[in-house]
Amino acid sequence: MTLCLVAPGCISTEEPGPLKFPKDPVCRERPAPELAPAPEAVTPIERWKRKLVRIAPAGWTVDDASSQVETPDGWTRLDGGRGLSFTVRNKDQRFVVWFMPLDWKGTFEGTAPVQRLGVNDQWQLFTTETGHDGWTKPEDEVARAFQVVTRG
Repeated sequence: MTLCLVAPGCISTEEPGPLKFPKDPVCRERPAPELAPAPEAVTPIERWKRKLVRIAPAGWTVDDASSQVETPDGWTRLDGGRGLSFTVRNKDQRFVVWFMPLDWKGTFEGTAPVQRLGVNDQWQLFTTETGHDGWTKPEDEVARAFQVVTRG
């Protein structure tokens, strides 16, 4: 036999749920803010692409960067890290800029018209020597845009 004692006026019609404590702060759910990386945390690849877009003649487009590049065309890697490259094109014309780390060492095999343009404070830059008819002296524009000390 079960005995149930109920005091008058103590019967609740509320559904059972979590205990509420009136002195606790009220927490309201809200969507998380969209996270955007701080400008200094973003790699410079997008800035480099914009620079190339600015210096390319009308009608030329800049492809997205190719990363983990072992060598510029026609070169053999001897030592150092990998780089990246951008291809700037206009119909059948093609001009490529390679950014190789300062510790990168390689030898030219003479199989492609690619030259070492020079260095800046972070990279060695290489460019194609041909394939850019209609764009006079792209090497000079790249050197200025990326503050490259050109080869003598």
